[in-house]
Amino acid sequence: MKHPFPITFDFALDDSKIIIVLTAIVELNEEEGYYTVHSFHSLLPDAHPSVSQTLSLLPDQQIKPIMFQSERLWVHRDSERESQLSRIIGKAIDTLVQEHAIKN
Repeated sequence: MKHPFPITFDFALDDSKIIIVLTAIVELNEEEGYYTVHSFHSLLPDAHPSVSQTLSLLPDQQIKPIMFQSERLWVHRDSERESQLSRIIGKAIDTLVQEHAIKN
């Protein structure tokens, strides 16, 4: 998937049972092998449209997949460390890529 594509994922807030459904746009940097994820928005039905559609809830993220002990991990490009956010975004990317491959 070379063009920007949207993802949707559930994000659990730390130390709580609150889950927020977020959408974001993913863009692949093929030369460098990482993804930039931006424009994070909530899918909450009561979110005010002028806020929920213009301001990103999270800063841009740059993540990439790596292999570690025969397991595929999604890490932040700068720190090369996995976080809850990189893991969830990576899983959403993997799911869409697999679905796209099956259709084609």
